[in-house]
Amino acid sequence: MTPFFKNKFQEILFLGITLFTFVAFYVETDIYTPSFPEMVQYFGANEDAIQLLLSINFLGVLCLVICLAFYFLLYRKNQHKADMPRTA
Repeated sequence: MTPFFKNKFQEILFLGITLFTFVAFYVETDIYTPSFPEMVQYFGANEDAIQLLLSINFLGVLCLVICLAFYFLLYRKNQHKADMPRTA
C-alpha cells in the first residue's frame, strides 16, 4: 500500500489545516451557542430553523477547508512534478 502523502510537508500541511478547521469550528460554535435565543427572537423563527441554518454553515466551513487542503496538496504535488528533470 502506498502512502497518501508523498512527503512530510504535505502531511504537516494537511494536519495543520485540519487542526485549523477544528479550532475554527469550536470558536464559531462558542460564539453562536449563547446567542440562539436572541436569533430566534430577532428573526422570528423557531429553534429548529436556527439550528439547521447554523449546522449548514458549519458544514460549509468544513467543506471549504477540506477543499482548500486538497487544493494545496495537489498544487504542491504538481509543482514538484514541474521542477523534476525529464529523463529520456
